[in-house]
Formats: sequence, C-alpha cells, structure tokens
Amino acid sequence: RGWKETLPKRERPRLVVFGGQGSAGRVISSLERYDPSTNEWEEEAVAPMSTARTYVGAAVLDGKLYAVGGTSEDDGATSNLVERYDLAANAWEAVAPMVTPRENHDVAVLDGKVYAVGGYSDGVGFLSSVERYDPALGAWEAVAPMATARMKAFALLM
Repeated sequence: RGWKETLPKRERPRLVVFGGQGSAGRVISSLERYDPSTNEWEEEAVAPMSTARTYVGAAVLDGKLYAVGGTSEDDGATSNLVERYDLAANAWEAVAPMVTPRENHDVAVLDGKVYAVGGYSDGVGFLSSVERYDPALGAWEAVAPMATARMKAFALLM
C-alpha cells in the first residue's frame, strides 16, 4: 500500500437538494448534490424517494438525511411517511412513520433526536403538536405541544 492510501479520506461538504416541485408542476423525488470545490451539481446514482412528496421537512442526523412528512404526489394527502437517506450507502430506507401526518412543518435535531414541529394536517388544520424520533428506539413519540399552532415556521438551535 502506498502512503496516500493510509491517509484518512475526507468527504467534502456538499449542498444536498431533494424533492420539491418542478416547473412543469410535477413533484420531484430525486436528489442532487452541489460540490462547491468543482462548482458542479450531480444527481445521485440512487433510487429516488419511494413516494414523491412536496412540503417535506428535512434534517441531518449522524450523517443521514431524514425526509419527514409532506404532501404525497399520488393523492395530494398529507403524509406521515419518514424516509432516511444514508449518504455513505447511497440508499433510502423507510423508518417508523410519524403519529400525525404533517406538511409545511419544520424538522430539527436536538440531543440526537429528530423533531417534527407544527405544520398542517388534513382534517385537523394548523398544528401545535410536536413529535420526536429516537433512532436508537426506531420510534416517534409526542412531546409537549407549542402554545400556538403554526405552519411554515422555522425551528433553529440557539
């Protein structure tokens, strides 16, 4: 083995874009990455999300991208589906669904858990509810709701 093979390999940070709606009105389920060192976009050579969705919440935990809820292209219904993209394996996998379907919500990571905050749900309306996903348990649980129901909000760590 050469000396270069013994050096640790560093993955360059990249901007990841997935899902959304295209100019033709179709919901997009593919994922693209932007590499600032080459100023190029590349489409991932993996299967797209199993269900094309828009208004999805997203967060990264332990190097994995979580796509949480949203609106399904198939029937336009609010979804509780959660998928996880493993960048190292270049593959999506389904994880436990949320208890409450939600769209236009925010997703954040705190203390090793993924939180889905507020949003909108068919038949319910605006949500004040909050759920958290524990990857060690593979399950979602409700936590204390916010005082005000809201959608299209932002959740940030401060």
